Amino acid sequence: MKKRLLSVFLCLCMVFGLVPATVWAETTNGHTHYLCGGSTCNGSGHENETYKTTFEKEIKQEGNKLKIGGEPWAPTKGSNDTFYILPAGTYYLGSDISSGYTIKIENNVTLCLNGHKITGANGMDAIKLTGGSFTLTDCQNSGKITHASGNTGRGVYVDRGTFNMYGGSITGNTSNSYGGGVYVSSSTFNMFGGSITGNTANIDGGGVYVSGGTFGMSGGSIGGKNANEPNTATYGGGVYMLSGTFYMSGGSITGNNADRGGGVEMYSGNFTMKDSASITGNNAAGGGGVYMVNGTFGMSGGSITGNNANEPNTATYGGGVYVVNGTFGMSGGSITGNNAVYGSGVYVNGGEFAMSDNAKITNNICKSSDDNRLGGGVYVGGGNFTMKDSASISGNCVKRGGGVYVGGGNFTMKDSASITGNNAGSNGGGVYVSGGTVKVSGKVTVTDNTVGGTKGANGKFTGDTKNNVYLPTGKTITIGTDKLSEGAQLGVTLDGYYGDKAFTSGWNAKMSGKSPADYFISDVGGKGFELSGGEVKLCDGHTHYLCGGDTCNSSGHATESSKTTFAKEIKQVSGTLYIDNIEWTVSSYGNYTLPAGAYYLSTDLTPDYMIQTNGSVTLCLNGHSITANHDGDVIAANSGVTFTLTDCKGGNSNAAFGKITHASGKDGRGVYVFNRSTTFNMYGGSIADNNMVTDDYVGNDEIGGGVYIADDGATFNMYGGTICGNTAGSSGGGVYMGEKTNFNMYGGAICGNTATRNFGGGVCAYKSSKFYMSGGEIGDNGTRCGGGVFVGDNSTFTMTGGSITGNNVSHWRAGGGIYISSSAQKITVSGNIQITGNMKAGTKNENGKYTDGKVENLYLNDGITITVGGTLADSSKLGVTLASDYGDNAFTSGWKTNMSGKTPTDYFTSDVDGYEAKLYDTELKLVSEHTHSWTYTASGDTIAATCKNCEDNNGQDIVGGTYTITASDATYDGSVKTAVVSGTGIFENVDMSISYSKYNETSKQFESTNILPAGAGRYKASITYSGATAGVEYTIKKATREAPEGLTVSPAGSIGGKGKINGTTSGAYNEVKAMEYNTSATATTGWKDCSDGSTEVAPGTYYVRYKETDNYYASTVSAELTVKEHTHFGGNATCQEKAICDGCGQEYGELGNHKFTETVDGKYLVSAATCGSKAVYNKSCSVCGAKSDEIFETGEYDYTNHIGSTYKKNQKEATCYAEGYTGDTYCSTCNHEIEKGTPIAKNAHNPASVWTTDETDHWKECQTVGCGNIIDKAHHSGGEATCVKKAICSVCKVEYGAVDTSNHKHTEVRNAKSATCCEKGYTGDTWCIDCKKIIENGSEISATGNHTDVDGKWESDETNHWHTCYFGTKFDVTAHNGGEATCVSKAVCEVCKVQYGDIDAANHKHTEIRGAEPATEQEKGYTGDTWCLDCNKKIADGKETDRLSHSLKKVEAKAATTRENGNIEYYHCDGCDKYFADESGTKEISREETVIKKLPPEIIEGNNAIVNNGEKKSLTFRSDAAFTDFIRVELDGKVLDEKDYTKAEGSIIVTLNNDFISTLSVGEHTLGIVSESGTATAKFTVKASEIPNESPKTGDNNMVAFWSLAAILSLAVLGFTTVVSKKKRAK
Repeated sequence: MKKRLLSVFLCLCMVFGLVPATVWAETTNGHTHYLCGGSTCNGSGHENETYKTTFEKEIKQEGNKLKIGGEPWAPTKGSNDTFYILPAGTYYLGSDISSGYTIKIENNVTLCLNGHKITGANGMDAIKLTGGSFTLTDCQNSGKITHASGNTGRGVYVDRGTFNMYGGSITGNTSNSYGGGVYVSSSTFNMFGGSITGNTANIDGGGVYVSGGTFGMSGGSIGGKNANEPNTATYGGGVYMLSGTFYMSGGSITGNNADRGGGVEMYSGNFTMKDSASITGNNAAGGGGVYMVNGTFGMSGGSITGNNANEPNTATYGGGVYVVNGTFGMSGGSITGNNAVYGSGVYVNGGEFAMSDNAKITNNICKSSDDNRLGGGVYVGGGNFTMKDSASISGNCVKRGGGVYVGGGNFTMKDSASITGNNAGSNGGGVYVSGGTVKVSGKVTVTDNTVGGTKGANGKFTGDTKNNVYLPTGKTITIGTDKLSEGAQLGVTLDGYYGDKAFTSGWNAKMSGKSPADYFISDVGGKGFELSGGEVKLCDGHTHYLCGGDTCNSSGHATESSKTTFAKEIKQVSGTLYIDNIEWTVSSYGNYTLPAGAYYLSTDLTPDYMIQTNGSVTLCLNGHSITANHDGDVIAANSGVTFTLTDCKGGNSNAAFGKITHASGKDGRGVYVFNRSTTFNMYGGSIADNNMVTDDYVGNDEIGGGVYIADDGATFNMYGGTICGNTAGSSGGGVYMGEKTNFNMYGGAICGNTATRNFGGGVCAYKSSKFYMSGGEIGDNGTRCGGGVFVGDNSTFTMTGGSITGNNVSHWRAGGGIYISSSAQKITVSGNIQITGNMKAGTKNENGKYTDGKVENLYLNDGITITVGGTLADSSKLGVTLASDYGDNAFTSGWKTNMSGKTPTDYFTSDVDGYEAKLYDTELKLVSEHTHSWTYTASGDTIAATCKNCEDNNGQDIVGGTYTITASDATYDGSVKTAVVSGTGIFENVDMSISYSKYNETSKQFESTNILPAGAGRYKASITYSGATAGVEYTIKKATREAPEGLTVSPAGSIGGKGKINGTTSGAYNEVKAMEYNTSATATTGWKDCSDGSTEVAPGTYYVRYKETDNYYASTVSAELTVKEHTHFGGNATCQEKAICDGCGQEYGELGNHKFTETVDGKYLVSAATCGSKAVYNKSCSVCGAKSDEIFETGEYDYTNHIGSTYKKNQKEATCYAEGYTGDTYCSTCNHEIEKGTPIAKNAHNPASVWTTDETDHWKECQTVGCGNIIDKAHHSGGEATCVKKAICSVCKVEYGAVDTSNHKHTEVRNAKSATCCEKGYTGDTWCIDCKKIIENGSEISATGNHTDVDGKWESDETNHWHTCYFGTKFDVTAHNGGEATCVSKAVCEVCKVQYGDIDAANHKHTEIRGAEPATEQEKGYTGDTWCLDCNKKIADGKETDRLSHSLKKVEAKAATTRENGNIEYYHCDGCDKYFADESGTKEISREETVIKKLPPEIIEGNNAIVNNGEKKSLTFRSDAAFTDFIRVELDGKVLDEKDYTKAEGSIIVTLNNDFISTLSVGEHTLGIVSESGTATAKFTVKASEIPNESPKTGDNNMVAFWSLAAILSLAVLGFTTVVSKKKRAK
């Protein structure tokens, strides 16, 4: 029997041992699944769950009764309400329940709806959370928390605690106030899944209402697109945020309805939106998606969108977002596909809306073409709307303002923000500016926006007319503080005021020197930009000042009041010339006729025929050239016209990019200026490389290589540009002036020209012509006579500015610079001029300059003088060669008149050696030079050479030169500090040696030294020349040093012993390193030397510094160093002896513990025995007799020693009529009598508080009962009787006696009248107010004669002011005085305040600086001119300021990693935002060139993993790339669907789902994690499965069969065992 039972037991163990634990768990623990509702965790909206949750107890309803786990669940009645209280635990519904009362949760509860619903009672919340946490899920996806139709009550009320929602639906609930679905009150609501739909709040928050606390939404949905799904409220259809925090990283708020805030309304608090969060398809009159009253909204991801035409956020104001106030920060995500009348995407009415990073507002399209539909992307009605970084607005459409409509507030756009590809029906495809302000800076883009056409099927207008920023009249674009940077592009359309008003504000202040065309584009063709008053205008055609720039440089010409518009284009295409796209054909005269007008070149021209004007022409070469492909003149300016030439590509300088020239092998002039009042104005460009060397085609004998000015009244004005490199076979290589012509040179350059045979290499003023030169340069020209300028028969040359230098003639005595012929009429000079460095018989070097010849500057024939027509500037220099009048005749006229007191040799030099200019009487002659005899004297630091034999114009000895030695104080740094010498005049090239001496502090004098000054001390540097010695003293100061570092301390080794300061040096090997220490950081004495290595010191606080040396001051002190006292340790104390220190062997501390006993001894008595206690003693030490705090009682009570309180017997109070008794004293402890009492004397009487009176007396009566005595009786006294009242007694305050008819206390004066200047007055009668009687009569007052003004105001005329009295008499008549007259107003009289006299035109009271320009790294600045604000006149000119140097900041090199880019070492200038490869800022690089790309990533976890075929096992791989760089996952070269894997941060962690792994084929697989920096590759292997290892699941029929077979086999074994046993027994 025992064996049979054993066999049965073994069989059962075999069966049960084979059953997996999971089978037991699933079959015994009831309802089990993940919180997200499934048998596998989907990870959607929440982190992956590690384990399933078991819902242990079932809740169901049977009839009207509720049960939990089969037990009745009864409601609990409270003081105010009745609830079903759900205890802490995990539950699942077994049926629908209708509770009749609110289910209240006070502790942690997890509930699975299991496909059932909870229907709340009418007027009550379905569920109320008051503590702990409530987690809701639903494994069947059909469970609900609801109310019956027509009933009211919230779904869930979160009063306190945390509500976690993974599944189920909160739907069909209605609140009469707030929060139809969920009400959160200062608690936490986490929504990971499930839905909140079809709820209603009559006020706020149809779906969710948050009043404080936190709402986190990472999954699930609020609202929906189908019927009965939208949540509805007056404000906030989906969610209403009264306060608190809303964090939304996933899920959707969809299809909800409200008057305001269809999706969400924010009243205050913080809302963060990111990742995959979506607010879509909601509807409201204001803020279809979001309505923001206040608070902070941070959007870094997600979308506020209508994904298709069926579900846009629709509203009257702000389809996507409406901002009333607060701050909306959008750094990512998108607002797209929304619809509204005003601001389909966003409506900003106040507060702040800021777009940054890569935020996008796109494809918001208003479905109506109504003119009142404004702002497709954004409508700015107020507040501040800002775009920065790479934020973009694109693809939006509306009637006006496709991208942005600015009706008010402030719109700021900066960095790389862009508005592109938007569309409008009428104007403002990109931006429509109706009001407010628009400010731009950085590399912003507003381009490719269009208007016009009709509405297409996609809701957009079909027009393609460019219309980017639309500016009605008076509206402007403000340039921001950060300026526009290179690459910025803004298209502009104006409302018909082209060329009239500027459309910018702040251009000159922020963008001075920049071209508007580099930043702005005209949406309308044929328009150009110009600057006017410092701001930008949009005008017709090619526009700039004649001098070529966007600002007028006024160089060589008068300031231009406005720009010139070059309206017509000239170009050449495939050999054909065009004017305004119309072919330009050759006339019958064989030339290209150019009609009157303003033109600009857009290509180079190579005409085959001459260009001849037919009317006044203005031409801008625009950087292009006209190269004649023919012999003859390139351009001919016809008779009587004006031809103006400029070149804007030359800018505001003489540099010329455009050119008028001939092709190689072609001959002819550059420009021919016809006679009879023709004028040629040259502002820019170049007339260059023309050759007039043959007369085959004209009869003008090879004259005027560059320009020929024909006879009879023609004029050539040269303001700029160049005439260079031209050749004439005869005369006038650069310019030839015909008879009776004018050449005025105000600027530009005439250079490198040649007249081969005759006169005037640069300019030939041939006959009866006038050459006026006030600026520019004439240089490097050459000819036979008059290398720079030839002045011929009856011609005049006037020079007031400019230079004539470096020219050459081939013949002697022919004027290398200027030749003045004997028949010339006049040469006049003044101003700042240079006629120097010109040669005769020179040769050209490789640079085209003349060298090697003799100097010959200005050649004067006999009888010709130089007229000094005004003052010559101090820097003017003129070299002169005379034909023969050396020492005889004066060569000047007007010297004394204009240059009195000046030294001739400072201005004129003789080209011929041995002569100098000297004043004789009133004019100058060239006479033989005087030989000076120099005397050398020293004064201080200077040696001067003077000639005692000659005097200057002021009678002083001539100073030939000075030699000066200078030196500056310095601080020792180890380098030599030497003096510097400089010489002038005869000392200019003299090299003198310097001797040095050093001051000896001991001898108190300087001592000579052969060592150059380097060490600290006082020095004298001296120079000596011809016995004269000059010197300078200077000081090299001692250097300062920082405190020693790295010092430590060691404590004292014994009591009274010394510690150490470690790390010190004595300076034995290096004086500079010597240290010293002190106990005071600020002490001036008491410093002690340190030792090498360490320095022993007594315990205390010390400071260490480097010692002062010959070259260094003592350093700053070290940080505080504290050497601590020795501290004892170890040893054992006893009652008799103290402990002995284990370190120093000294006794320390206290004695050990005593042995206390009870000993009765008076010296230990604590308290003696009393009537209530025995004697108390301290215990004492039996060894040393010491007293303990511990006490003990002993002996008997002492009834003579009373303690405690006492009490009285036989007491009696005293009265005013009887004595009292104090009473006898008794002990309260033992009740024994202690002391007898004593008698108490009678009390004083107690008088009444009120006096008793009669006619004459007053008194008081005693109030003590039984007494009644009269006290203080006396007669009435005091007080004062008046004419109407008796006196009042001062003691008892009652009236007594009789009235006093003569004592009047209150009087007044009646009938009084003041005297005037003309009438008498009356003093008035005195009356008693009390008795109504006259006390005294008044008297008459004489007239005053003092006049009084009628109204107190002054009257006046031109010179006087006065007052007028009532009777018309003037008085106080005086003249006006005081005040100050200004440039616009007369003085104001200090007395009467009226103007008088004349204005003072020189008194400017209110001024301002205009035209100030700050210097930058690229441009010079200007201090600005001073203007009077009152008379609007310029008072003073400003000055130019130097350019700024780069402020370079070094950025260290950083290696690239797989997670982030690196960079090379580079330098960055914050001022100009440029990048450089070197620290000197000479090698500019781009920002991109500094970047080192990220390294390719690698797999750092999970490579070579192995899994069995069919096995449901997840595999995890980790790439070292940054998570933000993730792109996709590939498997075996194909992109993997996102449902087959999950990704997580931690670099990039990719987990292949177990279901997906089980489907993979056997073999090796390649996984690629693709990121922005590359692909990280891993290998893993799927092996063929040998033994199935999957545990059976509940309901698996195959596994049931298996276990059934196992049971049968077990029974078979049992039967076999039984049979065997029986057989054995039988045997």
